Amino acid sequence: PSEGGESYEFSNDKNLANDQNNFNKLSGIYLWGSFSKDHILRYARELKHKSFLYGKESILDAKCKIIGHPRLDLVRYYRNEPKIDKRIRIGLVGHFNMLNGVENLSPVCRVFDGRSIHDVVFQCHLLETYSKIVDTLDNNRYLISIRPYPLENIDEYYKAKWVKEGKIIVNSSMEFGVWASQQDILIGPTSSTLSQIAMADR
Repeated sequence: PSEGGESYEFSNDKNLANDQNNFNKLSGIYLWGSFSKDHILRYARELKHKSFLYGKESILDAKCKIIGHPRLDLVRYYRNEPKIDKRIRIGLVGHFNMLNGVENLSPVCRVFDGRSIHDVVFQCHLLETYSKIVDTLDNNRYLISIRPYPLENIDEYYKAKWVKEGKIIVNSSMEFGVWASQQDILIGPTSSTLSQIAMADR
């Protein structure tokens, strides 16, 4: 149900510990890793006897399977696709959900809602870095694209002058691995995409 790398505080998976009705409807629970399972068990311990899983971890064990990351099993096959042209392809990994979120909330609203100001500051620095890269590199030699973070408002990108002029291409595909495998150089913050970048041999 989630990306598998969420902290306990923001995990949706853990709510299964308090939802026997939906739990019973599931024939199997397939997880990227052990984090989600640990969150469910931790929440059951916090709820104690209010959770149907408390002291009955074997119920969860019977349904859960750690299968890894399905996309990583496929991304290796996207390597070495032929280049469209001879330009060096640079991919910028978008990470601006605090500045450009799908909810259209301003950074001010997000910070006053309790989100960390450090996330906003970090994303401002990242945006400044990307701006300098795009402004400096010659489009005749470099083909620059950016793949927005899934929680970003992608429509905002198409309003930008550099996008309209073709100085930077916005990639809106669902599969990060396909896009990543087509780049010669990837630039971005460390995140859950790091494993996909490694598997794409970039």
